[in-house]
Amino acid sequence: MRQDRNFDDLVDRFENKFYASEKGRLRLQLVQRALVADSHALKQSRPLRILDIGCGLGQMAQWLAAQGHTVVACDLSPAIVERAQARIAEQDPELLERITFLAAPLQSLGGLISGEFDLVLFHAVLEWLAEPAAALQAVTSWLAPTGELSFLFYNRDSLVFKNLLRSDFRRVEANDYAGDQGGLTPSYPLEIAAVERWVNDNGLSIAQRRGIRTFADYLPHALDRRIPARVSEAELLDMEWHFSTRSPFRELARYQLWQCVQRGTG
Repeated sequence: MRQDRNFDDLVDRFENKFYASEKGRLRLQLVQRALVADSHALKQSRPLRILDIGCGLGQMAQWLAAQGHTVVACDLSPAIVERAQARIAEQDPELLERITFLAAPLQSLGGLISGEFDLVLFHAVLEWLAEPAAALQAVTSWLAPTGELSFLFYNRDSLVFKNLLRSDFRRVEANDYAGDQGGLTPSYPLEIAAVERWVNDNGLSIAQRRGIRTFADYLPHALDRRIPARVSEAELLDMEWHFSTRSPFRELARYQLWQCVQRGTG
């Protein structure tokens, strides 16, 4: 039976893999740059009410609170929420006045939050959920009429392509890309076409599409750790940004980042 993934048992590994690694830093920087470039809400000269679902260690909540916004940051894992609060308390404790942390499953959030949000972040969560279509429907219901959804999800096609490059044809033929239990590869990698149908079914329009890590995960040093990287992180970031909106590179990216608005408001 499908179950939502909780990282309480892997907090240290979660932190090191998703945030302390080069690829984790690259993802965070690209997502933040994309929000600055693509979000009409963030361009407004007023404080926003923001919901960060799957907040992880709170980097996005901290970044947005530092800009003067009010953030409700939630995660399924109490241990991760505790780590996020402690990290921000150590780095910039005054920001905690603008961040409300909740440790709860997405399915329970409706009873814990009230009102609508100008911006909802739903980053790298859907691929870990047993019922992703229902989750996206719930998330959409928390958007203000002119609100925006920043939506990041793990792209199944990128896994297919990476396994082809590795000549792991058995896995390709088996058509099974679910991560191993206890690992950090998502439980339910998502097909772009399926997610686009769910977005449309919920009355949303995709105002901007970007690929996050369009090629970094396919570099020789990414496939074989014995090969050293030949470029700096800054060079990698700039080149990734350059190709983030260009087909066919965008569609092969490890993550898809969509900026969505209510249909008719974009």
